[in-house]
Amino acid sequence: MSRQTNRKRRWRWQVVAGAAGLALAAGVTWACGPYFEQRLLTKSEAAVFAAPAGQFPREIDRLTPEPPAGLTAVPADEDEEPYQQTAAVDAAELLEALTAAGMPAEARRDLLTDYHRLRDHLRARHTKLADHREKFEPDERAADALPWADEPDWQDTLDRLPVEFALYLRGAIEHARGDGPAAREQWRRLLELPAEQRAYRSTWAAYMVGRSYVDDAPAEAGAWFEQTRRLARAGFADPLGLAAASLGWEARAALDRDRYEQAIDLYLAQLATGDNSAYASLAICARWVLRADAATQQRVVRHEASRRVVTAYLLAQAHRRWTNEPLAEQWLGVVRGAGLDLAEGAERLAWLAYQAGDFGLAERWLGIADPDEAMTQWLQAKLALRAGEMEPAMERLAAASAAFPAERAHRTANQRMAHGAIAPVAERVRGELGVLHLAREQYIDALDQLLRAGYWTDSAYIAERVLSVEELKAYVDAHWPEPERQADPSYPTQRMSPAQMAREVRHLLARRLTRQGQWREGRPYYPANLRPVLDAYITAIRRGHNRDLDADERAESFWQAARLARHDGLELLGTALGPDWQIYGGQFSFGSAAREAERRPEEGVAAASEDERDRLRASLPDIDKRWHYRYTAADHAWSALALMPDNHDRTAERFIIAGQWLAPHDAEAADRFYKALVNRCGETPLGREADQRRWFPSITEPRDAPSSAAR
Repeated sequence: MSRQTNRKRRWRWQVVAGAAGLALAAGVTWACGPYFEQRLLTKSEAAVFAAPAGQFPREIDRLTPEPPAGLTAVPADEDEEPYQQTAAVDAAELLEALTAAGMPAEARRDLLTDYHRLRDHLRARHTKLADHREKFEPDERAADALPWADEPDWQDTLDRLPVEFALYLRGAIEHARGDGPAAREQWRRLLELPAEQRAYRSTWAAYMVGRSYVDDAPAEAGAWFEQTRRLARAGFADPLGLAAASLGWEARAALDRDRYEQAIDLYLAQLATGDNSAYASLAICARWVLRADAATQQRVVRHEASRRVVTAYLLAQAHRRWTNEPLAEQWLGVVRGAGLDLAEGAERLAWLAYQAGDFGLAERWLGIADPDEAMTQWLQAKLALRAGEMEPAMERLAAASAAFPAERAHRTANQRMAHGAIAPVAERVRGELGVLHLAREQYIDALDQLLRAGYWTDSAYIAERVLSVEELKAYVDAHWPEPERQADPSYPTQRMSPAQMAREVRHLLARRLTRQGQWREGRPYYPANLRPVLDAYITAIRRGHNRDLDADERAESFWQAARLARHDGLELLGTALGPDWQIYGGQFSFGSAAREAERRPEEGVAAASEDERDRLRASLPDIDKRWHYRYTAADHAWSALALMPDNHDRTAERFIIAGQWLAPHDAEAADRFYKALVNRCGETPLGREADQRRWFPSITEPRDAPSSAAR
């Protein structure tokens, strides 16, 4: 089978009925599962030496030309199927044309009803035709012959339509029958009408003629796509953005003829219209160039846009996830063999060489790169670090951090699946600068750089484990006032807004203060919705200790405190990192607080100092076990139970509830509640059952628990 046939199989039509024609849809399926933030503070200094993967869309954004005049993409509506979106436009335009022609309202309604029936029939026909094509090779389809049984007679409907709608629909019917030449004949007849008689369907007709030629006559298809764009610029209706879409289809036609340079230029133009599907198409182009023969690569590398797209694809390292092919090294060899003056974009080639581990080549590319380019300065900083030159490295990192432009966020499924939560390069540089500040014991500077770079997990390490609570409070007061509007909670896989940054760092400070008994100082730093919960918790503890109250009141107060600590403890008392991992909502754990000290290297440019390690040891929580606040809750429950009567059903029930808070993950800690249950409530039904089972009976905690979901 030829490569051309292989390509056509890859590009096989996926069709849905459009406005009695076709509309293509590109869908994205999101994978389910957690995505964890990349950390810079790891057991080695590899993170600050590494040149991480780029993000393909961000690199392509640097190459995107100005939007083509008069062309704007129309994105698919996420709440509608493409067919529905097209059908709505089609019906609205037909109604407009019928109204302008003076057709009575009742006649319009009848015709629109018949029109919708015809369109729905064609949609079903296209689905069957697509299924038929999927089963057979092109030369086995017998000219796409597929019986069309029970075909209704649409002649009356067609006769009542304005001529351009009728001709377009006749072409769509022939297309649905698999008769391409007959379909094109109808659409050409439409385009031969006087301009005033084809205001609505001219772009549709030209576009569909082009689409019908894509597989069999790509050169002819390209001419019709150019015609589509001319018609749109001339003022003919294009509510579906077919002129913009035609750029992508013409690019595909060029790609089928190995005209990579033309295809890449067209896909970049398509992207400039606002059609983000072009990112995937450009990645396909790059992949095919890398699989092409040497002569083709030597030709393509001389085309600047193509060279830079392929380089951007390699920087994203998508291929390294699935294969051990040395594609980066091969492409660098192609570029070097072309003997071009490549000062423009040389810093990206240096980045690629650095990724490939060829630091000498990276340095040579940097020698001809723009010295003021942010990427140039970043790579120079990395080479300086490798040479042990800390001061020059920090100076260049600082310069690079200031020079990188702001980048718009890209949240695509493929990036998240392949790389997790990848920080933009500008944020990565700032984060690396924060790591070097930390190694130099410049803790406040380190926290500020990492936090503003979006590395929340690493920021939490410094805020919770390295800084004293007094240092953290002074920093927060100086830099992170309470936002005017309450921000939603954020997680490490999200790119935090300034309001979310303020919320998270203030909330971390609040929990630190409360854990060491400074709840009054901590209260203003809690999010507003948690302050009443904190108040209720502190009030319950105080009432439990108030000996002026009777035993029942004190017991109920201690029990309320216990349940608040159990069910809201993560938000009131939880550690951001180990042992509770509040940053992940307590759903995932990466070890105790003591293990955090192991995440920093002991030697090298990013090594933790002895002072940092002393601070880590001093900041260890009193209870270094996961969900440590459950142990606090159990202590409150123990105080409550000490005030409750023996051999009472409620006492027995509460012994079991408190024991169940600990039993699943720490049976030894729960054992005291089991033994007390048997000893103090052995005459109750629950006590007898516990004695018989030699462990807690299974009961359900009452549903009147405090505000948060149980963790």
